[in-house]
Amino acid sequence: VIEKPAPMMIVKALGDSSVIVTFFGWVDQREADFMKVKSEAIRVVKATLDEAEVLMPEPIYNVRMQSVPPDRNLLAPSKPAKPAAAPSTFVDQRDVAADDTIDDQIRADLASENEQNLLQDR
Repeated sequence: VIEKPAPMMIVKALGDSSVIVTFFGWVDQREADFMKVKSEAIRVVKATLDEAEVLMPEPIYNVRMQSVPPDRNLLAPSKPAKPAAAPSTFVDQRDVAADDTIDDQIRADLASENEQNLLQDR
């Protein structure tokens, strides 16, 4: 993500058990592949939230029916399980290099044809 314009975040919506945020950042696609950068950004945000012990809401509730001994206090508060610690997100760099596959295919195709390229400047 390039520095100018600066990346930014907006709060898009507040839900019953969520805060929906949207992140914006410019990518020089000559240097980095947009989808790889997006994937890496999502991974870093998730790992950072895990490292900060921010629990993600669960969309599903499980109801278990079982017998309970009469001496067990069902109303005692229980502490939620801590998520596994994520590895440090700022040490590990992922591949976000631009993918030149299509450019290479176009160059190879243009080199093999004897036709005039109508899209090229004269």
